[in-house]
Amino acid sequence: MKKGMIIYFLLLVLIIVNCKDHSVEPPPGIEEWKLLGLENETVTAIAVNPINPKIIYAGTMYDYSAGKSGKLFKSTDAGTTWDTLVIGGGYRNILIDPLNHNIMYASPGGIIKSEDGGQTWKPIINGIYLDPETRVQSLAMNPKNPNVLYAGTGGFYGGTMYKSYDSGLHWNEIGRDSLRDGVVSIAIDPIDTNNVYAGTAFRGILWKSTDAGTTWFRTGLGETGLLIHDILINPDQPSTVYAGLRGIFKTEDGGMNWENFSQGLPTICDVVKIQKYSSSRIFLVGTSGNDGGIYEYSFLQNQWMRIGINNLHVSYYYSDLKISSDHDKIYFGGKGIYVMSLK
Repeated sequence: MKKGMIIYFLLLVLIIVNCKDHSVEPPPGIEEWKLLGLENETVTAIAVNPINPKIIYAGTMYDYSAGKSGKLFKSTDAGTTWDTLVIGGGYRNILIDPLNHNIMYASPGGIIKSEDGGQTWKPIINGIYLDPETRVQSLAMNPKNPNVLYAGTGGFYGGTMYKSYDSGLHWNEIGRDSLRDGVVSIAIDPIDTNNVYAGTAFRGILWKSTDAGTTWFRTGLGETGLLIHDILINPDQPSTVYAGLRGIFKTEDGGMNWENFSQGLPTICDVVKIQKYSSSRIFLVGTSGNDGGIYEYSFLQNQWMRIGINNLHVSYYYSDLKISSDHDKIYFGGKGIYVMSLK
């Protein structure tokens, strides 16, 4: 979109937070979330079929203290009913191949793959080092070539990143020295897929590769000491990138210089998920406690507005946000799965 036309659009940033807030409350009834179910589960990963938005997948987190395993669910009726596909593990990512929607990937700790729309699954971890303390934390697919996958591992002793050229059959380690803190977030430039960003744990460094992962260098967002939870590349302007950590940060020059994009939000807020709706809306998820809220930012009004229901439960670090392929609905995963109309 041309810059001259931007003034005609209301740019919105939506954030889910778990902090004391001082934002403006919009008039009641403007937005409404509906619980679709799974309220006894902690939903941590969501995927929506690109062609048929009635098909939704939801992955949940394990709770060792309660002796509860994570699960992978599927709905074929827009969330009215749910079938259990897999029991075990704790899900952080679900990917659907954009060219063949029966091919799917999920990360319950390792990586599993389905070629029949989720009915059967098999592990694909050949070449990936895992142990009880090291799990797959992030998973990304090349938007131009879905056979190329990236997986980030992390745990108590750090981790690394792996790359597959054959849809997950084989994996090779990349970035051993640079990414040793563990990779918790990955983003691939949709225009130039050689540009790959990786967010790490421990030291909290946002790394960038311009050669599809062969070499890595630090961006201007480094040594934060905080998890780089999520990364969003603006598909219309790939040099504009958002990073979620303790607050939201934005760069317009491909990562060299960053600005704090969280003014007006609650002081302590970990932004863990970022989603782009269109040229007029960006959605972000943040957590920092046990009670949640959803926020919308207007670039024209320069203020945050709370639009979520007051008792919306957001699990610390474990929440997800996905937009349906028809851009009609947005789904939130927390204590259960919720949906809100965007139109």
